[in-house]
Amino acid sequence: MKSFLFTIILSAATFFCKSQSVGIGTETPASSAQLEISSSTKGILFPRMTTVARLAINNPAKGLLVYDSTMKQMQYYDGSIWRGIFPDNTGWVTGAPIADFPGNTPFVPILTENERRIVFIGSPPIRAINDPTSGWKGGGLTIKDFDYGFGFYDFLTFDGKGIEARGLGLGEFLSRTLTLNKFAGNVAIGNNSATHARLEITGNVGASVAMFGSDKCGVTISADNPEIGFNYYYNGGTKTIKAGYASYIGMSPENGNIYIGNFNGATSTSNFGNINGASVKMYILQNGNVGIGTTNPTYKLSVNGNIRSKEVVVESGWADYVFAKGYSLPPLSQVEAFIKANGHLPNIPSATEIEQNGLSLGETQKKMMEKIEELTLYVIELEKKIEKLSNHR
Repeated sequence: MKSFLFTIILSAATFFCKSQSVGIGTETPASSAQLEISSSTKGILFPRMTTVARLAINNPAKGLLVYDSTMKQMQYYDGSIWRGIFPDNTGWVTGAPIADFPGNTPFVPILTENERRIVFIGSPPIRAINDPTSGWKGGGLTIKDFDYGFGFYDFLTFDGKGIEARGLGLGEFLSRTLTLNKFAGNVAIGNNSATHARLEITGNVGASVAMFGSDKCGVTISADNPEIGFNYYYNGGTKTIKAGYASYIGMSPENGNIYIGNFNGATSTSNFGNINGASVKMYILQNGNVGIGTTNPTYKLSVNGNIRSKEVVVESGWADYVFAKGYSLPPLSQVEAFIKANGHLPNIPSATEIEQNGLSLGETQKKMMEKIEELTLYVIELEKKIEKLSNHR
């Protein structure tokens, strides 16, 4: 009787075994498959259970596969955690169905299935939930980063318009971190759309917006003032990129003044090491005055220090008016009286005036030539008197 029943069961199931491969619904199971099931009208029904029941399975075997009726997805055990397999072709997923915090049981779903997927191909537009009219990306490839289950995640999208890296925060607030070729080939880094330049960068680390050549003695661009640092940047303190000297050049937006400075000969002793003693060495006012060693130049060039030069050309008037007809050459007696009363030559600034106001090189040189030319006239007149006395002898 038992043999007869067994024969009937085998016949009803059209069960076939060939070369250790088992076929159900087929007489020629594939040799590479341990079990092949063939049907055009029926499928396979895996064990169905809630998330609570699945997590309660004692010591699940690696590869164990069930259908989670709570999450509406297939789940398999990889030997350490349960992982989800989505039932349709809109995306692929890796990792736990709900991201686990260490020591915690996986959460119940709080986001939609689409939000749980990691890779989307031909994805629908991704948009802020609180503004469903602001769809901004879709139709290409979307790769989502780790999902913490509270609506915090980042993703990278590719489509015919370009590449974007985005962040989605609590309350569905979207922010760009990188946009490439979004607007006619423009590139944006930070929360912007690069509508003003080929490359736009927003945000900063410390006061630094960008650093170039961080493996060498590079340069940085600062955020607060428009400033370029040479082997120098600011991030919670002044630092060099490489050990050694540093300097900077910048502009103050509140007044338009340009400055150049360094660190008073100080150096850092390590890469990305501290440095101090920042000091402005040259200052250019918006009106064009230039100061060296001073930040308050009152002339087109104000120098607080010594100057050495091969040649200095001063454009100024000259004293040849002394030789012009009608020039009133003061008598020496008058000059003598002025010297006794004032302690300096007529029409020449005193020592006190020079100490207080400085020496106007062009004007003083003209006055000195005036006295030389007057002295020449005195000598000529004196020579005439001597010659006249000699002739009377």
